[in-house]
Amino acid sequence: MPKLLHRLISVIVAFCIVITVSPALAEDYSNRIIRVGLFFGSTALPGANLQNSTGSGYRLGYFDASGTFIKLGFVGNTKISVLMDSNMCLSGGNYIEGTSSPVKVGAYHIELPNSFSTYEDALAAADTYKSRSIPAFPAYVSGSFRVRIEHFSSAETAQSEATSLSVQGNIVGEGKSSYTVVDTETGEILFEFDAGSDGKLGIMPSASDSDRPVTWCRGYKYGGGFEYSRKDGKNISVINLLSVQEYARGVVPYELSTSWPLECLKVEAVCAKTFALANWSKHKADGFNVCTTIDCQVYKGLNLATDKTDQAVSDTAGYFVFYSGQPANTVYHSTNGGSTESSLNVWGTDVPYLQPVSDPFETLTVANNGLWQFEVSTDQLTSILTGKGYPNSGIVDFFVEKYTDAGNVLRIVFVDSSGKRIVFERERCRTILNGVIEGITVNSQRFKVYPKGSAPSAPISSGASSALSSDVYVKSSKGVSAAPGERYAIDGSGNVKRISDQPLSVLSSSGASGGSAQTKAGTDSSNGSGTVFVVDGRGWGHNVGLSQWGSRGMVEKGYKFDEILKYYFKGITLTQ
Repeated sequence: MPKLLHRLISVIVAFCIVITVSPALAEDYSNRIIRVGLFFGSTALPGANLQNSTGSGYRLGYFDASGTFIKLGFVGNTKISVLMDSNMCLSGGNYIEGTSSPVKVGAYHIELPNSFSTYEDALAAADTYKSRSIPAFPAYVSGSFRVRIEHFSSAETAQSEATSLSVQGNIVGEGKSSYTVVDTETGEILFEFDAGSDGKLGIMPSASDSDRPVTWCRGYKYGGGFEYSRKDGKNISVINLLSVQEYARGVVPYELSTSWPLECLKVEAVCAKTFALANWSKHKADGFNVCTTIDCQVYKGLNLATDKTDQAVSDTAGYFVFYSGQPANTVYHSTNGGSTESSLNVWGTDVPYLQPVSDPFETLTVANNGLWQFEVSTDQLTSILTGKGYPNSGIVDFFVEKYTDAGNVLRIVFVDSSGKRIVFERERCRTILNGVIEGITVNSQRFKVYPKGSAPSAPISSGASSALSSDVYVKSSKGVSAAPGERYAIDGSGNVKRISDQPLSVLSSSGASGGSAQTKAGTDSSNGSGTVFVVDGRGWGHNVGLSQWGSRGMVEKGYKFDEILKYYFKGITLTQ
């Protein structure tokens, strides 16, 4: 019996060990290949240039679903361009579609009937024509290799040349799934690739798998390889493929100043890598994982990378933030002005580890947009809202109706001359006024609104906001109450209405005047005539997750990167 019990305990212990293994041990996340969309949609290109920076030449082929490169052939040129299969002109060093200037690369070719099993065999066959001064090149077409001759701007010209050369073959060109690889400077065609509508050309710079190439593409240096796709047969989307670890090298120096302390950069590196994992499917419909803008994270390759930013990435190799066994969405912002906010009160989705955290660590007087203020008139408010699809009879009032427990704005209200309320909540409180009039930008959800000429309400605290003793609150039977610094009155019908910043008289139950509560003079916001509001705020960003300036303040007080991550993201585990 003891032996049986001992064996049973051993099995239980072994089982527990298996189910509690760190998620990071289940896969090498650092070396997982991520696809980053460089150019796509409206930014897709007719021709995309590459130039070796580190390494030499280019392997041609394609990437499988996991990001493993499958080599078909190799070219030793240092400057190449990938073009859509169309008549292309060279303009300012870049290839563009059209015939307005002399055609550099024609869309039509003579394809010989023979097929070849390898790139090398097709290249050798092409060389026999090149030895006779007839331009020829290998092509990969639907799983086999071919030889194509010359390039022409029309099918008729190509057919005429085939007859003149006594060459038997098909005239091909303007393929919707075809890519032409040329020497950028000479326009010589080096290779064509057409694997059907789902086929994507892959290029891995440098000749060896052991190389760590760096390649110029449109003014930026990138590690890894490149994938090209033509959605709907149109311009070329360009995707950068590299490991998550290498990807972080191109995020950290663009999301944080390279002069900041190493420990801050380490915090950013872990956030950048984990964010990529958590948002792996964000751009699935576009054929890649993440983009290069603030819609995901700013990624611009290695131009700004330094020894220190590279060290931050290297020192945190293998570290990721997990919650309940899954990569956490490690979102971050510049500053929050005193407290982060819950994801629920910003984006409408409650995430356990994205909850409000009091933040006394930021230096707002130094941080970009740490403290900010602007003025906006009722006429401007009318124009902005109308232009964004919110018709109104002329805005006469604007105020914060509700704050969160953390002291951030939850609801703002605009009132037009007819009394109609236009209400915005959560993140829309930050974005609704932005992008229309220069100088009018709400940088975070931590702000106050008051008529110009009247004193603001109490400063927003790091926790729940509190009002000055002179503030007046009115609560109806429906539970409607004023926000800090706002004053309401209840009319005879029980409706709650905001009153302007004018002297306020209080009546007793007998109707006698209780005196006048004098407030600061200001324009009566109820009439809307020339009213100007002051929007006075703190912080820059969405206020959710980690504060970059807060993390710097913590580093200056001696905190390490793991302690900082656990402070801003509640209940997470940091795995390596």
